[in-house]
Amino acid sequence: AKQQQCDVIIASGGGKAIDTVKAVAAGINAATVIVPTIASSDAPCSAMSVIYKEDGTIEKFFIPPKNPDLVLVDTGIIAHSPVRMLVAGMGDALATWVEADAASQSGARNPARGQSTTAALTLARLCFDILMEYGLQAKIANERQAVTPALEKVVEANILLSGLGFESGGVAAAHSLQDGLNMLEECHGFYHGEKIGFLTLVQMVLEGRPKDLLQQVFTF
Repeated sequence: AKQQQCDVIIASGGGKAIDTVKAVAAGINAATVIVPTIASSDAPCSAMSVIYKEDGTIEKFFIPPKNPDLVLVDTGIIAHSPVRMLVAGMGDALATWVEADAASQSGARNPARGQSTTAALTLARLCFDILMEYGLQAKIANERQAVTPALEKVVEANILLSGLGFESGGVAAAHSLQDGLNMLEECHGFYHGEKIGFLTLVQMVLEGRPKDLLQQVFTF
């Protein structure tokens, strides 16, 4: 890309392809265009890139100076993607409000080293509420390869609201525990969102969240 003097780099695919392009673009000061073909995480809107070692464990987190310049999502493509990917994205998005709320209560800083705002927490909560109300409908739509209002809302939650929510609100136990699980080879076959979805439940139990909220999330 540097030899060709590229001023724009486009990523099309999933999280690893997207994170690779974000890191490369930052290295040559190029604009970044993200065209996700799955809604399995909030990577498209996030500035952060996860750098992996060859054995699948995390080497480091690289944070470029800015977020992607353009994120273009075609829900027609998402509707034809594997259902497991969409569900994994819901698992990742599920953590957004739970972790942002915990970070806010403890005074922890977000990835940009700032304090979360009311707007960030509101977006994170909206992400959670959309999943609770439309998640199952979106999964059914994906199974039928149909673009529906529910699918549109959940794709927005998985990609946009989760990205804004976690970067502005902060993360907590769920993502920290995931970094630990990632050291285990037995966990390499699971997608990021699948691990985060489970670990969000773990975090909620550790926090002693209200039983009605726990039941709602466990049922989901």
